[in-house]
Amino acid sequence: QMARGDVDLALMTPQAASPGLRTRHLFDERYVLIGRRKHPRLRDGITVAEFAELEQVIVSLDGGSFATPLDSALAALGHKRNV
Repeated sequence: QMARGDVDLALMTPQAASPGLRTRHLFDERYVLIGRRKHPRLRDGITVAEFAELEQVIVSLDGGSFATPLDSALAALGHKRNV
């Protein structure tokens, strides 16, 4: 879309940017876990396996790709999210 001139600016992860695009690092981010107060399974020191077992929601920015860099990291550790 950028090559055709349909899009002038996009915010994306560095891995998603085409090599032909001019890019600039804007910020660093970190993931946080959000859940209701006093959730019985959320506590300090939750393990990766416990995290992966929790019911989760993913928002797809492109309307169908429901995988994120977090999913890749979990897969490398032998886990898959319960989405």
